[in-house]
Amino acid sequence: MKRFLIELYGRDMNFKFDYDPAMVETLKEEVKGRKWSPATKSWNAPFDFPTVTSITNYAESQNFKVEYGKNLEEFIAKQQAVKVPEVGPPLSEFGLTPFPHQIEAIERIQANKFTFINDQMGLGKTLEAILGVATSFRQPRVAVVCPAVARLTWVREINRVTGQRCDVSMPSSITKRFAAWIEATYKGTIVTTANFPGRPNWNLVSYETLTSADLDAVGIFDAIIIDESHYVKNEDSARTKAAKELVRKCTADHSKIILLTGTPVLNRPEELIPQLDIGTILGPVFGGKWGFYSQFIKRQANRWGYEITGYQNLDKLVHDLSEYRVARHLSDVIESMPERIDTPVVISPASESWVEQYQRIIQEYAEGQSESGSILGMLSKASRVLGEAKAPAAVKYIEEMSEDSDDQMLIFAHHKKVIEYLSESLKAPYISGDTSVTDRQVLQDEFQEGKHKYLILGIKAASTAITLTAARQVVFVELSWVPGDHDQAVARAYGRMNDLHQVMVHWMFVPQTLDEDVYHAIVRKENLISDIMNGTKRLKGLWK
Repeated sequence: MKRFLIELYGRDMNFKFDYDPAMVETLKEEVKGRKWSPATKSWNAPFDFPTVTSITNYAESQNFKVEYGKNLEEFIAKQQAVKVPEVGPPLSEFGLTPFPHQIEAIERIQANKFTFINDQMGLGKTLEAILGVATSFRQPRVAVVCPAVARLTWVREINRVTGQRCDVSMPSSITKRFAAWIEATYKGTIVTTANFPGRPNWNLVSYETLTSADLDAVGIFDAIIIDESHYVKNEDSARTKAAKELVRKCTADHSKIILLTGTPVLNRPEELIPQLDIGTILGPVFGGKWGFYSQFIKRQANRWGYEITGYQNLDKLVHDLSEYRVARHLSDVIESMPERIDTPVVISPASESWVEQYQRIIQEYAEGQSESGSILGMLSKASRVLGEAKAPAAVKYIEEMSEDSDDQMLIFAHHKKVIEYLSESLKAPYISGDTSVTDRQVLQDEFQEGKHKYLILGIKAASTAITLTAARQVVFVELSWVPGDHDQAVARAYGRMNDLHQVMVHWMFVPQTLDEDVYHAIVRKENLISDIMNGTKRLKGLWK
């Protein structure tokens, strides 16, 4: 009987068999990216489990004796031992009403093993991924890899949408106070300092944590979500290699892989290669890395090897990706989207040095020992300490958010020291109460012309008589007790009849402080004001 051997080497599969013309032709047709190695007299190709299955089935039908190398035997045994969860509940059971474009993405996730979501920032990629997985599997085991600043956003959304257990890996420097707040606020969430939780249901890790995780001990996931996947565009980076290993070691045939980014290509098309490799379609669809290069990248030989001179067949690239990719711009769905999207951002200052000072201010007031003696004086002091404490974390959040977007941003703060820190850190101009009328007008014009990505603004100083509609993002690093101040501030960016567009508003607060109390007070006041302005039935009833 003729012999047919399949072996697994890293991310490649190797076929070696007794010569048979029909088998050779079938392999050429079925296996994308295959190459003949004269040295080993075998065929090599990027690993793809469905291809292994189809080729071995054909080989057996042709009376080959199929043998598996040890690595492949272990892989197949691992696949066969996996228990696939039941199909998840229908979308209607979650009590949410996604927008039509979000339903399209959810259905794509349900249908595909790999989904590449490239929606513009603000269109709800996080919700699409969570509901796509939650409706595909009942009680799934999921790994979410995201930037460190996005961990609590994922915790909040998973908790809100599914109510399922979520284990989040945080750095060992996390304080007990902050960990306790997370677990108390998001029921069912467990904070751990392990490199990779590896627990049932949802597991959240940052890219930094993933690079040091022991993936051999983690097990199989029903779904892996890679958030802001442009972070893995460099195939030589540690986080890209770690993400590839996560998919290789921790997925089974039924597992879903979902990559989320609004900017899949920041500079060059070849940045797609590592992302498509993580998505497991680089080999089967594009013939591996060199298959991608030969189809879409023009190269010219030089004495060091080759240099890229241009690109080609990009229409074909878009077409080949269309089965796996959804990519919508705000302008595509503006009619179904709200004009304004509000997002709470929980800030944990990197240093805890502010805590003692903050607590002393509160304690002195409670004991009647405050120098000011008034509650307003105490609030002013406490808010200044909080503002200065969270400014560095705010800068990091803004910088990481900007990696996925070219949107211009308005960044509001209250205290002069905070405004100056933000300006210096982000290398951005600012408008405060000291800014002259002339300079104010110059900065307005320059921002509208796109000369500044960021503009730092005092909440009181720049909340009226200035038009900054070039902005698509509004960030409140510090909060005011007066909700009207925020409405006036946000109105700088949108709401003008001659320039209608969506705006995202980010509200930053430190948990378990007056900052959080202010945030919730703002939400209550905003809702009340909205009810009055919109004339809801509830308030109309009070006026009868």
